[in-house]
Amino acid sequence: MRLAREISDTELEEGLDLVARLIERYDKKYWLLYDRLNDELELRRGRVGKLRKRAKRGIQLPTFSEVPARKNPMLQNVVPFPNNKEKV
Repeated sequence: MRLAREISDTELEEGLDLVARLIERYDKKYWLLYDRLNDELELRRGRVGKLRKRAKRGIQLPTFSEVPARKNPMLQNVVPFPNNKEKV
């Protein structure tokens, strides 16, 4: 069984070019395929753009030690293991 690999943006663009020629030469029935490839390419570029915008803002994510711990009410009555020396 062959493992699938991710298709690059360049390969998607080449596919779009090929399908555009098929549409011009043969039939418009290939429009659905063209639209699907184009939508995938736009989706990828949109995601990359969103990430770049966020990165430009310079927002630093807090570390785990900076995030205040929330007490979980479901864990209030948990009894520690007998060999555990810590108190819950």
